[in-house]
Amino acid sequence: MSAALGGPLREARRLEAAGRLEEATALFLEAGARADAARLYELRAESTGGALDRCRLLAQAADAAEGDERQRLRVRRAALLLDLVSERQYQVTRGELRELACELESFGEPTLAAQAFDLAGDVEGQTRALVQAGAVERLEEVLDAEQRRERSERRRLSAEREIQDLHRAGRRREALAFRDVPEVAGLEAVSAVFREIELRKLVGPTVRLRVAGKSLEVALGSDVTIGRSDTSIVVQTPALSRSHLCVRCGPRGPEALDLGSSNGTTLSGARLEIPGVVPESGRLDLLLGGEVPVGIERWETGVSLDVAGRPVHAPLGVWRLGGWRLEVAPDGWLDLTVVEGELFLHDLRVGARVQLCKGDVLRSIASGPPALEVLA
Repeated sequence: MSAALGGPLREARRLEAAGRLEEATALFLEAGARADAARLYELRAESTGGALDRCRLLAQAADAAEGDERQRLRVRRAALLLDLVSERQYQVTRGELRELACELESFGEPTLAAQAFDLAGDVEGQTRALVQAGAVERLEEVLDAEQRRERSERRRLSAEREIQDLHRAGRRREALAFRDVPEVAGLEAVSAVFREIELRKLVGPTVRLRVAGKSLEVALGSDVTIGRSDTSIVVQTPALSRSHLCVRCGPRGPEALDLGSSNGTTLSGARLEIPGVVPESGRLDLLLGGEVPVGIERWETGVSLDVAGRPVHAPLGVWRLGGWRLEVAPDGWLDLTVVEGELFLHDLRVGARVQLCKGDVLRSIASGPPALEVLA
């Protein structure tokens, strides 16, 4: 009724006096009294408990105000918003922060602009705003921090490139050593290289290779063992002991030795009590646990085994492949060392020693046929 008698403006003032500020604000806007509406928005912002509500009301106050008053209110809201973002109570995008910083800069508020540029990660804008503010000490801190960041970034990029290059050059052991370098910790590109190396790393001691086009399963190491588990060649049958038989180099050449198995090893029907020497020509035929036949013949410096129809070659020590030497390193890596000639890994000429991974293709001549392929 009062609005009808006295109009919206008079009713708005009555509601304000009665403390009904939200209703009064709406009527001031209806009456076109925008300055009064802006004043009440700000008053309500001061009395509200929530910082986000204060930001909202200050934004409404600025929208209602005009001229210098609008700018003052926008600056006040911006200062509150930046505090909320700094305290991680509110999130805005970097782009929005940069726009806010530019607006504050245009309002002649370089200190607040510098804070906004800082939160946006815009060092150039922050530096410019600090110069305008005359904040010499803070400017020096920012420049020092940026120099440290740039040095760290250069070290990071250098380490990332070096890790990639070491991997491509087959120097996987050195590449993995970078896992302890702080500059590369958590970098996805580097972590992906580490994961690839670990996934492709040969765990041995048996590996599948293709040598000069011929596929071979090779048991590397100074000896080869056969058993139910934890051996070079695993045959999962209860007839065998965990470690049943060992083939090694003895004083008279390669020899087979029963490792004290439960079900024993027989040679021509008789239990193998002493090491059985592999003959210069011919074959040593054994029966493990009364169930698993094993044939052993001499091959290069070691032996060729036929384990229940599964052919496995064992060099019984370092394996010479032309001018290359292949062996299992103490840390488990399969190391290939160049003694003579050159080595090309995936058509890239590499150094004298590499750690092999599954899928590697090695050549002795650039663009020549593969001399060695690591299958698994």
